[in-house]
Amino acid sequence: MKKLSKTLLQIGLVAVLALVLTACGKKQSVTYEKEESGIEMEMTLHAKGDKVYEQIIKTSMPYEMFGISDKEEAKEQFDEVFEEYEEITGVEREIAYSNDKVSLSYTIDLKKVDFDKVEEQLGAEYEDNAKKNGVSFKATSENLEEDGWTKK
Repeated sequence: MKKLSKTLLQIGLVAVLALVLTACGKKQSVTYEKEESGIEMEMTLHAKGDKVYEQIIKTSMPYEMFGISDKEEAKEQFDEVFEEYEEITGVEREIAYSNDKVSLSYTIDLKKVDFDKVEEQLGAEYEDNAKKNGVSFKATSENLEEDGWTKK
């Protein structure tokens, strides 16, 4: 009977450990949004455990902010600006023009990206610890909420 109890206890401990390890590697995603000075922003974080592996940033800005009157003028102005950015490994960029706003979307693969180039060209900021050890899902979510972003 003692042997059976000990075996059941061991099986129970193994099950708990497996559950904890599975939870640590669980995939999770969250999307935050914020509107500021007429600019609509959305950020989606995809993580495994606490490590963010992909960040998607979407921004929409009305042409009137830039003194631009229509889609053609916007395309001419913005295409010139974005040509100056060199390609960054791990970053995909999309630009869309509607009748009254420009929308930018950046998908950042945090496993491949050159953090220094992203900071330099896109203005994003990453702490040294994040550059070395990966971007924390929990810390990033807390920072976004502190900065006025809300969960979608």
